[in-house]
Amino acid sequence: MIALLVAIQFAHVLDFVMMLPLGPRLQAELHLTPARFATLVSAYTFAAGIVGFVGAFFIDRFDRKQALLLLFAGFIGGTAWCGLANGFGGLMIARILAGAFGGIVGSLVTAIVADVVPPQDRGKALGFVMAAFPIASVLGIPLALYITQHLGWKAPFLLLAGLSVGIWVLVWAFAPALRGHLMRQERRSLPTEVVGRVLQSRGQLLGLGLMCTQVFGHFTLVPLLSTYMMRNVGLQEGQLSLIYIVGGLLQFGTNPATGWLADRFGRAQMFLIICFTSTVPIWLISHLPPIPLWQVLIVTGMFFVFSGSRFIPAMALINDQVDARHRGSYMGFISCVQQVSSGLASYVAGWLVYEGATKLAPIGGYERVGYWCLAFTAVSAVISWFLRRPGVAQHAVPVG
Repeated sequence: MIALLVAIQFAHVLDFVMMLPLGPRLQAELHLTPARFATLVSAYTFAAGIVGFVGAFFIDRFDRKQALLLLFAGFIGGTAWCGLANGFGGLMIARILAGAFGGIVGSLVTAIVADVVPPQDRGKALGFVMAAFPIASVLGIPLALYITQHLGWKAPFLLLAGLSVGIWVLVWAFAPALRGHLMRQERRSLPTEVVGRVLQSRGQLLGLGLMCTQVFGHFTLVPLLSTYMMRNVGLQEGQLSLIYIVGGLLQFGTNPATGWLADRFGRAQMFLIICFTSTVPIWLISHLPPIPLWQVLIVTGMFFVFSGSRFIPAMALINDQVDARHRGSYMGFISCVQQVSSGLASYVAGWLVYEGATKLAPIGGYERVGYWCLAFTAVSAVISWFLRRPGVAQHAVPVG
């Protein structure tokens, strides 16, 4: 089951992250400014956030497997449309459709992990599932860049849609029915009751805040990273894939270890340690001058490891705040906050930077993006400290 969930995560994570290194190519071919490209990236996340919010009121009423199959099919359709789109408008609509289904698929995968894995092992299990990001970085992004250079930017989306069809068939054939959460429900909750449960739980509200600040503290740097590396640091388009290969390999090795350490020594403690260490690469990556490639890879590798791995103990902390009966709906709210925050972070990145004298000149203001991330990293650390207090943690009723 975990292997199938990793495959699903890989597909929808790759669909999102491969847009980022394609930024310079899309900006050139579709005549986009950095701010407009950031808007294109945020369309996916805003759509995911809206659908995640609406889905939170209904997702716990269905067999998790059936819901997963339906939503993943919608994601496949949206990804295929990206490969068939012509121009900015068509691609925008396709990204909205892919995000509408892809975002809620991610939250459903997390809910399934929390349903089927005992609380004492959840950090490790989430570490494996979240290894989908480094797998996408190591295998998917370089391959997408290579395909783009030879077949155009549409080809990676079409190939990913075909791969996702194969994953869908495997889930349909081999995943068991997941109805355990339904057995604990006495009646269907009204939307006002679903919202009320979150508003009345200090732990769940803090969990939403933790996710929001996490995203702002990490993702604001990401949408324009490729553009910054090419225009300001001096990398070539063919070298961009090395950033994701090295970062992905490092994360692939450290993500499971991070989950194990979170289970062993405490989620909040591990989160605080990683927050502190992540401030160094955040500052460095937002102030890079033209330097050799090997130095760039050291800095970006540190960023992927320390900043990206914060989400593992954070998700374990968040899952501890809700029991299995309501986990799907709560994770829908978490997905909403995560995706909307990602979209806003992308807008903020486009707003903080500014164009140079020409389309190929260095962009300015990227250091301000780094300061923004550092501020929200500090806020997320404070929130995690309150989440570890017994008065908050006792609201959780973990169910294996």
